[in-house]
Amino acid sequence: MHERHHPNPILVLVEDDADTEMLVLRILTKIGIHEVVVIRDGQDAIDWFFQSNARPNLVLLDMKLPRVDGLDVLREIRPRDAAKSAAIVMFSTVGSIETVTRAMSLGANDFAVKPVDTNRLQDVIHDIVGKHMPAAMVG
Repeated sequence: MHERHHPNPILVLVEDDADTEMLVLRILTKIGIHEVVVIRDGQDAIDWFFQSNARPNLVLLDMKLPRVDGLDVLREIRPRDAAKSAAIVMFSTVGSIETVTRAMSLGANDFAVKPVDTNRLQDVIHDIVGKHMPAAMVG
């Protein structure tokens, strides 16, 4: 887990792939979001939400994570105070109808297919932030 000195982040990124993490952080920085907590493991994400007093506005939650997968993380964190009011966007390279339906039924606000192409990933991150974060928080 990597808190980047932000005890009250506006965004939590749960992503185990280091390249994707760096790319997403670079995109977020470019659009003015600096208060990010990065968590690289499903169990660590659950632990963080159970222990944190932070109230992030947005959670980008990867589907495939070590130890506990994204859907199980979602099921555990959604009822917690730290996640109740957050927009939770599931983020995966695979977006089958069944997976999206299950994520939404567990409390995800949205589901984004993670493109491999860097330019498309930037567009997806922009769309997610624009849709799920107050404009006053970005910039």
